[in-house]
Amino acid sequence: MKKDRLRRKLAVILHADVVGSTTLVQLNEALAHERIQSTFQYFSETIDAYGGLTSELRGDALLAEFERASDAVCAALAFQDLNKAFNSKIDDEIRPQLRIGISLGEVIIADNTITGAGVVLAQRLEQLAKSGGVVVQGTVSETVPTRMPFEFESLGEQELKGFDQPVRTFAVKLRSGEELPGPEFNKASHSVKPNALQLSDKSSISVSVLDNLFNGRSAVAVLPFRCLSNEDDDVFFADGITEDVVNGLAVWRWFPVIGRYSTNHYRADANAMDSVSQETGARYVIDGSIRRSGTNLRVTAELCDAISGQQLWSQRFDGKSSDVFKIQDEISDEIARRIEPEISRAESNRLYRQKPSELSLWELLHRARVTKFQSGHAYGTKEDNVTAMAMYRDALARDPGSSDATSGIATCHWHDAINSWSSDPVASGASAMRRANEAVILDSTNYTALGTVSIIQTFGQHDIPAAEVTARKSLDMNPSDILNRHYLVCSLEFGGKFDEAVEQCKYMMGLDPRAPGLSVLCGDLSTCLLLGGNAVEAVEYSRKSMEADPNYARGRQRLIAALVGAGELAEAKREYAILKEAMPAFSLDYVKRTYPFVHEQHLNAYLKHFSEVGVQ
Repeated sequence: MKKDRLRRKLAVILHADVVGSTTLVQLNEALAHERIQSTFQYFSETIDAYGGLTSELRGDALLAEFERASDAVCAALAFQDLNKAFNSKIDDEIRPQLRIGISLGEVIIADNTITGAGVVLAQRLEQLAKSGGVVVQGTVSETVPTRMPFEFESLGEQELKGFDQPVRTFAVKLRSGEELPGPEFNKASHSVKPNALQLSDKSSISVSVLDNLFNGRSAVAVLPFRCLSNEDDDVFFADGITEDVVNGLAVWRWFPVIGRYSTNHYRADANAMDSVSQETGARYVIDGSIRRSGTNLRVTAELCDAISGQQLWSQRFDGKSSDVFKIQDEISDEIARRIEPEISRAESNRLYRQKPSELSLWELLHRARVTKFQSGHAYGTKEDNVTAMAMYRDALARDPGSSDATSGIATCHWHDAINSWSSDPVASGASAMRRANEAVILDSTNYTALGTVSIIQTFGQHDIPAAEVTARKSLDMNPSDILNRHYLVCSLEFGGKFDEAVEQCKYMMGLDPRAPGLSVLCGDLSTCLLLGGNAVEAVEYSRKSMEADPNYARGRQRLIAALVGAGELAEAKREYAILKEAMPAFSLDYVKRTYPFVHEQHLNAYLKHFSEVGVQ
């Protein structure tokens, strides 16, 4: 038989091996093999994203090749960070960790197999790496451009089996305070990606930032389910199903879900799949439709790969309208399994929320939520708050055990308090906390209620450490919930953890760039940037806060402080004159009462900015 001709070439070789695979298999053979396979699957996707090619997977080892050393190092560090986060969520001891070695050398290609000294050297380097670490050949470290944010720690010259001469070796990690560069290639063709994703008409975020924020996970967007009739009630019903499918996917915790406020923007877009993918960075897009005829219900859903345009899955669900909760779970569960095969083997990570006791109650709760925020403002309006409160109370009267209704009442009470819409804001705040705690007692998985508790702990009780703990607990339940992540930002902001707060804000902008609270979010981001030492960028985001809502007084307060910090005193004074007209009672005492900084130096620094323009 004629053999394939041998080919030789120079390549960057990456070799990865699972640490202690035998021990993992001994703990639970089936589960260990499944998790190791999933680990390598995720690593292969990361390698592909950075322009590499996984050429071999065998047991507990992976072999890949790259054209550029910098891409290999980026892929290795990106995945190690991702895998660390993934393993932190596993409760048992079966947590596959990798060692990675990277070499540059000649390889031999025959029968689609890569061999040669370069492969062997990568294997030997991998054995020098710590668990979760990356070791490279000296030549690799010299090939990587010095502008790249890597730190190479010399391990000295090593005597390696099979090599006559000692090999210079280096452990590599991301330089402190730096961001890992995002991939320059897409998976379909390895062509250069666009430089930026448009978040709105006036802001953008780079692809590399989104890649880092999503930690390498493929994001999913759910387009509004189309209603195949013209009845207003059916349109509302379709929107309710869309919202619940979004929430059903979000609580899988495995991948980011683009917020529904952003996907609603594409309701009438004929090229919605392409648009939502390009503008939000979503890899997967879900589309669907509903048809109701009397009590009969048909829901059709499909899952598409937005990059290739390929339909990955499509299914029709038939039943009665009263079956809507079962159908929603089936849709979100099936889609989740198609996106992340490992999820189907990790049922323990799934969070099941309490279901309303009847369909009419579900529709009423959905109408209340839509009414509350239909104005597009972060808190809604006073009138809408009154209407939504009545709806939530009606729902609670129908089902006294409804955690969602109780949580909705808590939110309305809190907005009465924080906006001084009620005659007694202090009493409204107390009612909000009482109702939020009741909602959590009724359903311990009600992450919305936990979020309300967190924001009241921040602004109502000034207990910032407790607020941070509560917000993180709510996000453990639903990492894609934008509102609760904003509540975490508030606790971080006033707790002086400005760097993480900035990171969380930018993550939120990736998940839901059109959420109604953009003015508030940009305001919080501005203050974190200002007190974190970046006054120029603080001005930029405080301006965006005002663009999103010109009547947002707290946004103007943050703009004034940022302008003073950036040395633009004249403009700061002009903005203060506008603020005084809208808010005559604004004073330093107001800042002390409503900006609950934990650390006195942060409060004093903030007060000083206002004193500069004459605030007393």
